[in-house]
Amino acid sequence: MQSIHNKFKHAIGTGHKQIGLWSHLCSTISIETSGKAPGILTGDEALAKHDMAQGCLFVAVGADQNVLRDSATALAQRFKS
Repeated sequence: MQSIHNKFKHAIGTGHKQIGLWSHLCSTISIETSGKAPGILTGDEALAKHDMAQGCLFVAVGADQNVLRDSATALAQRFKS
């Protein structure tokens, strides 16, 4: 897959100051210009799949407390009479 040349990212990387309008609060391109890996933590599976397709390098779906709650609820249901 051939990568797209990003003029903004190139200018930032060479030390040229840039002024721009961010149309998306957290795009993978804007995150990469800071030298970080783009990723997301969400409980929404559809959003996670979308962000993976958009180039997120790590995606966490769900949170520890939700996994614990759901597992405890399922366990309690199995032991109810």
